[in-house]
Amino acid sequence: TDSESFWHKPITWTADDLTVFAIPQAVHNARRVGGFALKVEVECGSLEEALEASGCGADIIMLDNFAPEDLHPTASTIKASFPHVTIEASGGITEQNVARFVGPNIDVISLGCLTQSAKVVDFSLKISRDQTPKPSLRNFVF
Repeated sequence: TDSESFWHKPITWTADDLTVFAIPQAVHNARRVGGFALKVEVECGSLEEALEASGCGADIIMLDNFAPEDLHPTASTIKASFPHVTIEASGGITEQNVARFVGPNIDVISLGCLTQSAKVVDFSLKISRDQTPKPSLRNFVF
């Protein structure tokens, strides 16, 4: 893995975090802790929160659980004032309805169903010095 890739992941403040911090304080704290190289993402549940987060310097605005008919005008309003901000649509998006969330002001679409329904694989990274031959895993199927 790329050891530097960790430092390029965004710091995300969720709605739960924002009940503890005001948005300006949360964005400021993320910038202080993360430095200039990290992107700051704020999960927003309303246009007002999204505009406040954008105005405070958030790089990514996650519009969470917006119906498509509310998502697109909200994203348009944000992009009109903050064209550099990345808009992410998330929440309630599935393979069946994803087309309704695609739009000119939506930069990223997150589908939780991709990870929430993934099968679990139980494996170990233990290193054994035992020289006993192990069974072949060639026909291993997930």
